[in-house]
Order: sequence, then C-alpha cells, then structure tokens
Amino acid sequence: MANNLHNAGTNYLYFAEAEAATTAEAICVPASAYLSADPAADATSFKFKNVLGTATANVVTLTHTAGKNKEVMAAMVEIMNSGKGKAGLIVVADAEVTTDKELTTATGGAGTSYDPAVYGTKTSVFHKAFNGLGVSAVAITPNV
Repeated sequence: MANNLHNAGTNYLYFAEAEAATTAEAICVPASAYLSADPAADATSFKFKNVLGTATANVVTLTHTAGKNKEVMAAMVEIMNSGKGKAGLIVVADAEVTTDKELTTATGGAGTSYDPAVYGTKTSVFHKAFNGLGVSAVAITPNV
C-alpha cells in the first residue's frame, strides 16, 4: 500500500509571519496547490488551494518594495519550480524574529524569571530569489 503523505517530486513551500511562535501563523503548502497571484502597491498575495479539501483557499501576502510585483511573482515561480523531480521543503518567507528565553529560578530550575537564561535567537529568512526586491513581511490569511 502506498504512503500518500507526500507526492514524490513535489516541493513544499513554508511561510511564517513575524510572530509565528505565539500566533501559530505559519503554513506549509505543496507548490502544486498554487492558484493565483494578486499584485497591490507594495505587496503581492499568492493564493493556494486548501490542502484539507475544502472550498476555501489560503492566501499568503508578501510585503515588498513598491513596483516590484512582477519581479516578486517571477521569483515565486522560480522558487516553486526549483528542484524539479525531487521533493523538498523550501523556506520561502519566514519573517519570525525571536530571542528565546527560558524561565528559571534562582537555583536554575523552571520558574518565573528570565534571568539569565537566554538560549537562542532567530532572524528572518527570505528566499534568495527575492534578493533586491525588498521582501520584508509575511501575512497569512487561512480559509478565504
């Protein structure tokens, strides 16, 4: 019996808003779910079929330099078509920036203070195909 958890040769696109860790605003969709693009002044929205099989769609909006819509759309096509023939996860736009801290007590165990345990930072990541296009933010609207 075949395992249908993924389609062989399909790229999966990952997007995350700036506060993905606290708002659960992140999405991973197969590139094959792409439906359309809608350019605006300084943003372009990309619509993807809802992978749960409902009649709704998921919209990912990328904020970028004004007037760069065609270039952003061309970059997205390049990203979706990259790595043809092999499945892979592609981080398209991950705007999350965090400095994670661990709650500690004076004795070092779990507690209510952040002092002194800071255990990592994360900076935003935007696909290299967007270089020079000023892509700087992500907004996800599920089930449109």
